[in-house]
Amino acid sequence: VADSTGAEPVDVDTLLAAEPDPFWEMETSWLEHLDSDHPDLLAQLARRLPPSLRQGRIRPLGIDRYGIRLRIEGECGDNDVRLGFAEPVEDVLSLSRALRVLAGCPFLNGLRARG
Repeated sequence: VADSTGAEPVDVDTLLAAEPDPFWEMETSWLEHLDSDHPDLLAQLARRLPPSLRQGRIRPLGIDRYGIRLRIEGECGDNDVRLGFAEPVEDVLSLSRALRVLAGCPFLNGLRARG
């Protein structure tokens, strides 16, 4: 198994017994929705990036129970960055809350502003 932090061998039985990520079925459509309908959220997430990576177009690349991956498309090439959640999420409600925490949203519990 390999990711951006390195690679590690996993035996076949462990791999076969692994539970799929809870968001694997909705990931593609959710990322497309985020990319086309929520540039404001992507801009808020971009504030968590190092200043040198805040230039260019920010695109959602992947999401799983541990965090969201973004691609920064810049003039000098693309960079992929992972923003981790404080703790693993298991459902859409906890995913929504984790994203609001990463974005620095003042309405962490899903509250609406007073009218």
